[in-house]
Amino acid sequence: MSPDPQVPHSRISIASWEGILADLVILSKATGQPANIVAIAEPLLLSVTVTFTGSGAIALMPLAPAIQVDFCARALPRRDTLELGTVTLPTQPQQFTYTPAIALPNGLAAAGAMPDHAYWLSALVRVGAVGYPAFMTGWIEGSLFQTYDG
Repeated sequence: MSPDPQVPHSRISIASWEGILADLVILSKATGQPANIVAIAEPLLLSVTVTFTGSGAIALMPLAPAIQVDFCARALPRRDTLELGTVTLPTQPQQFTYTPAIALPNGLAAAGAMPDHAYWLSALVRVGAVGYPAFMTGWIEGSLFQTYDG
């Protein structure tokens, strides 16, 4: 049955918002500086910045969706993937920028990295309820880095 054009209809409006992924980096735990050549046993910190913008972000944050980040690295040229770890954090009302990070106290060796290899750092970012499909999914690629046995 078609709606009668003479009768007012209810409408639903969804506020617009956007998620921005940036600054996927490897930081040396010793110096706190970005690193692109790392010893495979060197303690590291991986982080990414997630920012919510748009007029709907103010309505989204009080719902406290979780931000889940899966960090990984692809070996080049072989394309083997190392799973480096997952971090999950809740959002807060009135906060729009987050920096999920994960520490690798034993470096990349614990994830199976090999010395004298090149890897491409990446992260899968999901926003929503943990254990359910995400309402926002994004992928970011970071820097190329090299490993050595040191």
